[in-house]
Amino acid sequence: MERLLRAHPDPDAVFAASDAMAIGALRTLRERGLRVPEDIAVIGFNDLASARHTSPPPTTGRQPVRALGQEMARMPVSAIEGHRPSPLILPTRLTTRESAPDLSAPARSAGGPGAWPPDHRHRRPGGSRRPRYVKTVAPDVNPVRHSP
Repeated sequence: MERLLRAHPDPDAVFAASDAMAIGALRTLRERGLRVPEDIAVIGFNDLASARHTSPPPTTGRQPVRALGQEMARMPVSAIEGHRPSPLILPTRLTTRESAPDLSAPARSAGGPGAWPPDHRHRRPGGSRRPRYVKTVAPDVNPVRHSP
């Protein structure tokens, strides 16, 4: 997270590869005086039980771990029996918590309380808006620029 903030000091959001990484990101952001989600949103992945007890609890992607394990056991057995493997996509659910806005809720006016994306114009001289970056907090992953 420190490396990301040095390279891109004013991101709107961070999607961490796991809830454990999201917890570390929350700690770093708090140490830097940034407010979550008012200044930056944080999203994790895998819905760790311990993450629910952080402040704020991270929004997270939840995968069906039991079904994933069952399929991982079934697929090699099926291949041994001579069946062709087929692609499988298991459902993933977003669990919205306090570290990111609820994007399914009605939109709020930009700049108002709870608005998304956060209005950072007060944080830059001249009110200029910086380019947006999407970054997964994981070792050796480069940021990918996208257009809003």
